Amino acid sequence: MPNRLLLRLAAQDDVRRVITSAPVTRAVVERFVAGETLEEALRVARGLNALGIGAILDYLGENVASDAQADAALAAYLDSLTAIGATAGAPARLDAHISVKLTQLGLD
Repeated sequence: MPNRLLLRLAAQDDVRRVITSAPVTRAVVERFVAGETLEEALRVARGLNALGIGAILDYLGENVASDAQADAALAAYLDSLTAIGATAGAPARLDAHISVKLTQLGLD
């Protein structure tokens, strides 16, 4: 039950904005959320790679209620894989993977 409440709250823009900007919670958010865009996440992943740490990219969200939401999650996963794959021939190949949530793709 608490998980559903947290997920519902996290989906609300006003709540997300307060949590990510409040001084009390900002340090926790910055530690566990690499960014709000794929580019920000890739930049953090490269920084972790420079320290010898691999990265897992996670498109935040959970259960979807429509085909459009599932399609958006699929597009985000594919964009992440494309970005990771684009580094395959580069001198510093990105050591990163994605975390796929089947509920974001319509499992429920």
